[in-house]
Amino acid sequence: MSFVHLHVHSNFSLGDGAGRIDELVAAAHRYGMPALAITDHDGLYGAVRFYQACKAAGIKPVVGVEISVESVLASPTGGEGATPTTAEPAEAGSGMRANSARECYPRRQPRVPYSGSRSESPNPGPAAAGVRACSRCGDSRSRRRSREARRSPPRYADRVNPIGQIQDAHGIVGRDEELAMALAVLESGRHLLLEGPVGVGKTTVALAVCTHIGRSVVRVDGDDRYSESKLTGWFDPPLVLAKGYCDETFFAGPLVQAMRAGAVLFVNELNRMPEAVQNVLLPALDEGLLIVPRIGDVRAAPGFQVVATQNPVEYIATGHLSEALRDRFEHVGLDYQSADEEVAIVARETGCPDRGLIDAAVAVTRATRSDPRFRKGASVRAAIAMVAIATSTDGSGDALRRAAGAALPTRVELRDETDTPLPAVLDELVGEARKKA
Repeated sequence: MSFVHLHVHSNFSLGDGAGRIDELVAAAHRYGMPALAITDHDGLYGAVRFYQACKAAGIKPVVGVEISVESVLASPTGGEGATPTTAEPAEAGSGMRANSARECYPRRQPRVPYSGSRSESPNPGPAAAGVRACSRCGDSRSRRRSREARRSPPRYADRVNPIGQIQDAHGIVGRDEELAMALAVLESGRHLLLEGPVGVGKTTVALAVCTHIGRSVVRVDGDDRYSESKLTGWFDPPLVLAKGYCDETFFAGPLVQAMRAGAVLFVNELNRMPEAVQNVLLPALDEGLLIVPRIGDVRAAPGFQVVATQNPVEYIATGHLSEALRDRFEHVGLDYQSADEEVAIVARETGCPDRGLIDAAVAVTRATRSDPRFRKGASVRAAIAMVAIATSTDGSGDALRRAAGAALPTRVELRDETDTPLPAVLDELVGEARKKA
């Protein structure tokens, strides 16, 4: 007989819930629950994200809300001393019901007037359909708590949660701390450096935060052939011959474009650029100034910032940033996410209903990071690719084993001292993952 939680507060109910939606859904998935409810206080802030996460994980979402109903002391039809009540989901798909004789917490501001919460209303709107408010008489302490509740300011959870907004808008699973810190750095006017292995979502986090705060972005993708003139700008020779060196013959590069527009210069894989190109950024980061030959000083408009990403220095084709350049950035590190979050990511990206396949693909991917035979492991992208390939095959043989043989060789590296060929190592990891799943 399956068990389902129908009264759950997420971290959108500050003070009453600490579980993040993706973690709650992942836990329900792990324990084989067919459905899960969310009943946050006085709002549906996490409802969209909850619905999407449940659908991706193959779990039935039950969306509810715990409503703080205004005391009937303010209602002409209410009885003396009645206290607020709360509304919660009754059962999957049947709307909501009120917990009778349940008093609201004194700190909670009532959100729904008593008269508008009654299910007997002749024309109930969509939000009121299926909601029944119950009240009871109380003593002087109950009346005092009711008055205090009406005077109390809205709780933080009743206001917009920026991290949840970013996650919902950009399909980001987890990364609460990294998003919060990146947002704080940019809102303080500082320059941001995101560092982490390939495939952990550095670019996604950077662009999502910039979009959330309404910043225009000029993007640069770094490589070892990038030149100073490509970053700052160049003169067009035929136009120079006709008109000379002037703004009209100068084609601004990404750095000059961002400085003039007061935009964010996003440099992807900064430490793949030659050191000379990196050094061009120093005066722009430090003083908002760039000296362009034959053009003169380019001063950054208000709002100019640089957001950069880099892979760890041990990766091929990467190098160390100079101490002077690092000193101009605020650092936010990203690492591989938890197994539950990676399961949620794969489920969301692939839409695969086979939980066993997803769990096994994630287990194989994570094993490449911990197995001492590997010098470099794979990111969650490998698990996504394995599930997508496995579900696209004809189903004959071991689909996951064949999918791993296609998805992992381009993403992992064995140590030189490893004698076992890669296909044999992968077969072993798939076999172990299948046993655990």
